[in-house]
Amino acid sequence: MNTAQGSQNYLYLYDLPKNEATSTKLASVLQNRTGIVLTRMPQIRRDINRPFYSAVIVIPEEDKFQLACKEMRYFELVPGKPSRGLPFDNDLLGSNPQKIVDHNIFVRKIPKELSPQGLEEHFSKYGDIKSLKISLNSDHQSRGYGFVCFQDAESAAKALKAEGDADSNQVIRYQPRDKRDFRKIYNNVYAKNFPPNMDEAGVRKLFETFGRVESMKYATNDKGAYAFICYNSEDRSDREYGPRCAAEAVAQLNGASTVAGVTLPENKKLYVKEALKKTDREAERLRETIKYKSSKKRCNLYVKGFPENMTEEALRDAFSQYGEIESLKMHPPGEAKKLYAFVCFKKPDEASSAKEQMTIDNKTLTINHYEIKEIRELHNEAARDKHDFQQFRQQHSQSAKWTDLANQEELQFYLKMLLESMPYLMKQQQRPMGNAPGGHRGYQGKPGGPMRPGGNRGYQGGNPMQQRGAPMHGGQMNQQPMGQNMQMNPAAQMNQQQQMLQQQQLMQQQQQMQQMTIEQRYLMTCNQIINAMVPENPNYKEQVGTTLYEYIAQLVGTTKAPKVTGMLIDLPLEDIKLIMQDFSLL
Repeated sequence: MNTAQGSQNYLYLYDLPKNEATSTKLASVLQNRTGIVLTRMPQIRRDINRPFYSAVIVIPEEDKFQLACKEMRYFELVPGKPSRGLPFDNDLLGSNPQKIVDHNIFVRKIPKELSPQGLEEHFSKYGDIKSLKISLNSDHQSRGYGFVCFQDAESAAKALKAEGDADSNQVIRYQPRDKRDFRKIYNNVYAKNFPPNMDEAGVRKLFETFGRVESMKYATNDKGAYAFICYNSEDRSDREYGPRCAAEAVAQLNGASTVAGVTLPENKKLYVKEALKKTDREAERLRETIKYKSSKKRCNLYVKGFPENMTEEALRDAFSQYGEIESLKMHPPGEAKKLYAFVCFKKPDEASSAKEQMTIDNKTLTINHYEIKEIRELHNEAARDKHDFQQFRQQHSQSAKWTDLANQEELQFYLKMLLESMPYLMKQQQRPMGNAPGGHRGYQGKPGGPMRPGGNRGYQGGNPMQQRGAPMHGGQMNQQPMGQNMQMNPAAQMNQQQQMLQQQQLMQQQQQMQQMTIEQRYLMTCNQIINAMVPENPNYKEQVGTTLYEYIAQLVGTTKAPKVTGMLIDLPLEDIKLIMQDFSLL
């Protein structure tokens, strides 16, 4: 239940697998579970430094929102990868943890195969649960511990008393701490970049300086030797000994250029850090790479438009007039013709000067600040996600309208009346129209009575849908006239003619599109938005990317299409317009 005062109907979704979390998939899961068709695109938070994505869904209708909160509390985008949903609640924000600290419990020894639903069923006997979380590794595997927040402190106290000594799902009092007080606890370290002459015995001797080495794994690969070292005390009750030794080894050895009196070659430095799982190690390496690239972002330039046969030395000489160049790479490598280059200056202001002033043979180059590849991929992912959701919404909006209509009581009433009238209408069709004795009947069933214009007789105490006309076939009235009395209402007839004309025009457009070449379709599509390509339009990049992505994917494939599209929309607006008017430039 969403008890936050003055809040909107926000449903927060957590622990979403990065490779599977899209707005379309979230909307599909919601629709399959609740029948709700989203009109607003889910807002997905894509954070490189976090193991999972999160999202926010807005559902304005209160009844639908409550249904979504219930059905999306626990769900899976991919089998075996649990995600969870919670309504917005101020109490669950971390800004004031002391407010509901007595409502929370910490649970350890959670069986790895136990699902979040199973854990909630286990603890719900003590009271209503506000939220529940099992801590997960980056591969969605349970870490064996979690947190439960009850609606009231009394329920948490009951669970603590009953499960405090349990063999599984053991409850411990929750004690929030400031994030600055947290420290990593580990007793395994990973080391590499040893001196060439240091063998396994030498490595063990080096690390035994900091404490008792319980075990060590030494191996080599094409990059050299590496080792995993585990510290531990002979006294198993002393759990502080191993982490203390490991932390001291990392502090003293990591980054050292001289090891055991030997200077490492080629400016290498000894690497000693906490031993991590492969997925965690890759995540840490990615964070370090992004951190370095971010520090160089304003110094690094993407350059395009120089002569294809220009050499690297010539390009370096041309840019060096603005400052010291740290690195320069031309692409594609190994090709005689170079299409673009990356130029990295030592200082950001030097890069800015080159960006604003650089010309070659009096020709202005296309120069932009380098965008980190991982960040660019996130932007491309978001653009694809938006495009796919727009298509999803178009496909499902019409069916949703019919579903809403079918749920209206008034429409159900008239459909019931229509079905009840079918036997009468079938009998009326079989009766001769022109030779009936007494002439035609009026709208109240009296011989010779007047006919109302349009042929629509209201319910006047006789048959509820009394109307002379054609029989019912498949739930629809046969629209072929059966006599003078069956003439269609002029307004309805005009509306039908307009619909038929629109259908004919749509069929003609589809036939024309099928007969067109890809170049003709490209130009026709671009002409529909090119007038909106003005600097005052803040969304012109998204419009261009959404429009051209389909054609770029056909030319370079879906793997390279996001990157090419991202590079294209970063071009100057005039260059984008030229490309939109000439398919060969694409």
